[in-house]
Amino acid sequence: MTFKDMLEDERDEGRAEGAKAKACEMAKAMLAEGDPIDKVVRCSGLSEEEIKNL
Repeated sequence: MTFKDMLEDERDEGRAEGAKAKACEMAKAMLAEGDPIDKVVRCSGLSEEEIKNL
């Protein structure tokens, strides 16, 4: 694996972590607004278990 490949892998991991963090933020906001968990699951892409653990 080249240095460039390692950088690309790290960049991809960072983007995935950022996307997950954004989904969690959105889910928290939806729950605060009183949206049902099934709707939060559909809109955020998180699992029901992940949402319950927020």
